Amino acid sequence: MTQMSPFQLQSSSFKNHGTMPIVNTVKGKSLSLPLTWKGSPENTKSFALICIDLNSPLKLITHWIIYNIPANYNELPEGIPVQSFLTDGICQGRNWKREPGYTGPNPPFGKHSYLFKLFALDILIEKDEKITRKKLLQRMKNHILAETELIGSYPGNPQA
Repeated sequence: MTQMSPFQLQSSSFKNHGTMPIVNTVKGKSLSLPLTWKGSPENTKSFALICIDLNSPLKLITHWIIYNIPANYNELPEGIPVQSFLTDGICQGRNWKREPGYTGPNPPFGKHSYLFKLFALDILIEKDEKITRKKLLQRMKNHILAETELIGSYPGNPQA
């Protein structure tokens, strides 16, 4: 019996715990990052990804929610369009600005870390253009086959 490789997420634009390129931040073009993954479970029906700022002092800041990524996909290209519904049934939820799609880092101070968490699911999630991180997590409950993560960082504005 061959052992399946562990579920892994990576980006061609930065290494795990590395600095994200400026083009993927508000100071650049705020393009979503290119992501690839491997080792997903056999019964995967779809993937979902959530990106949050781990260092926000006020509240949990959600930078990206994308779900219903088809099971035969193993990557997301850079610069996913900022809209609720994409091709192949892929959907994007609301970020912290209450807008669909990715919004890049723009920390007001210090270096912030951004968690990209990918979930392999045994279901498709009902389409909802107003879905939030909390609602998505509720709908995924008991349907997560595997999860993996990638952390990127970005320096904030220098303090005066």
